[in-house]
Amino acid sequence: MLALISAPYLLQIIHHKWFSRIVWLVVLIVSLAVLALGLSGLMALDFATKLSHKQPIEPWGFFITLGLSGCAICLFTYSRYPFVSWIIFIPLLWVLYSTWGYRLMNPVRAPHNVFAAIEQVISSKSDIALIGLKEQFLLFSPYSTTHFGYHTANDEQAKAAWLWLQRSDNRFVLVDKDIPIPCFDLNFAIPVGFAHRVNWALLSTDSLMPSCDKPESPINEYLYQPVIESRPGK
Repeated sequence: MLALISAPYLLQIIHHKWFSRIVWLVVLIVSLAVLALGLSGLMALDFATKLSHKQPIEPWGFFITLGLSGCAICLFTYSRYPFVSWIIFIPLLWVLYSTWGYRLMNPVRAPHNVFAAIEQVISSKSDIALIGLKEQFLLFSPYSTTHFGYHTANDEQAKAAWLWLQRSDNRFVLVDKDIPIPCFDLNFAIPVGFAHRVNWALLSTDSLMPSCDKPESPINEYLYQPVIESRPGK
């Protein structure tokens, strides 16, 4: 709504020197901040390395490229066209973010690496149950995947998973290994990688506690089968 209201007055607004200078200053501050963050990462300064530990990616080259580009834009537009700095910088930001930035984030925002690690541990004919539903896991899973409801408490999901795991051979449970849950001994968990800000682990029958309380109420099981691409002649 703000864009619609201000659109008829845009030319008048951008011809005010103070407004153009503020816009230019915003671009410069953002560019310098991003550049400083990128250089800090290259020099392995504490606050930058702590940031990369929370999200295990190193976008320092991306930040330096964006920061230097923004500074160059500000230098070019300072004398006569300060408002143009925003017009150039914002498209550049989104182009870099939607290409280079997304490629950097893909390993931690999608579970490719988790399933790649799982495939090194279990066979392709195994079944998986998921505690703490993440929808992308259903989309990317090459396995038959069961979950116990989006709104079901994790403790109740664990109780249902304890029963599910014992009903057939070659079954495994995928969990956040940093969240304690009943019915399983997480000391036997097999780490399978990081995605969606979670360290994931695989539980087998070795992780089962000798006994477990039943769920307080019946819990539905939702089964998703992997999509198999059809090939000509197959």
